[in-house]
Amino acid sequence: MANPKCSKEDLEAITGRNWTEQHLWVRPDHYNEVHPNIFIATGRIAKDRETLKKLGITHVLNAAQGPEPFFVKTDADYYEPFGITFKGFAGEDAEKYNISQHFDEAAEYIQGALDAGGKVLVHCIMGISRAPTLVIAYLMKRCGMTAQEAMKTVREKRDICPNEGFLQQLCDLNETLSV
Repeated sequence: MANPKCSKEDLEAITGRNWTEQHLWVRPDHYNEVHPNIFIATGRIAKDRETLKKLGITHVLNAAQGPEPFFVKTDADYYEPFGITFKGFAGEDAEKYNISQHFDEAAEYIQGALDAGGKVLVHCIMGISRAPTLVIAYLMKRCGMTAQEAMKTVREKRDICPNEGFLQQLCDLNETLSV
């Protein structure tokens, strides 16, 4: 059965926020469990290894790996003393950035963490654009959700605001998965 049509406007409406007004609203919680054993967080939480251990995080996916202040500087060596597995992408929070190039690898990493009985934390700097986009793509690819269903699932637990380019890429994935 084909997925319902998807538009950037449809997905933006689910967030309850307008990207151009994003600077006006309050910073989201630092972390939220948005689906069983899948957390979305800010870079601040991702760098707090003690909090990660308290949450039982076994895997970290950094969607903004690179030099600060525009990225979050972590790597496998940073987490190794705490027994946390790491994967990172140097994703940019820019409308023209092709985040879809990471959809398959991110979904595989998240599923691998869950299959191993772990908990995965997906983060970027603020946890509102790159990280939720990857989690939404995972829910679409591995849990059979439409873009709208996946967006609602994440939005019920966390304030998010993927940029318009990312919303379009999620709609494109929706179309691909409905074929």
